[in-house]
Amino acid sequence: MIRASLVPWCEQNPQVQVAAALKSGRHPVLRAAYANGREQVIDVKNLEPEEIERHMWDLRNSSGRKQKMAKFDVISENPSVQGPWTDELSKVLQEQGAFDVQTYQTK
Repeated sequence: MIRASLVPWCEQNPQVQVAAALKSGRHPVLRAAYANGREQVIDVKNLEPEEIERHMWDLRNSSGRKQKMAKFDVISENPSVQGPWTDELSKVLQEQGAFDVQTYQTK
């Protein structure tokens, strides 16, 4: 089953070197070695051929670099509906009787 889909995939992707090795007592794995020296291994035990092929495409399309968290602030086009809390807002809400705002003074 795997061979039927593996050979056409290899023919479609001649830039990818594929080697199959049977090792007894071990789980089947996909191993990708990238030009930057990194290696990525995916366990394919009990997966359907379509899932294995999807993992092969994912390995082929990745660069081999480690994934990093994006470090940027979220900038919204819609400002907050609530807005910032100010002393003026506190006075207005107290005058309207919306709720009792208590202030504490330190000595």
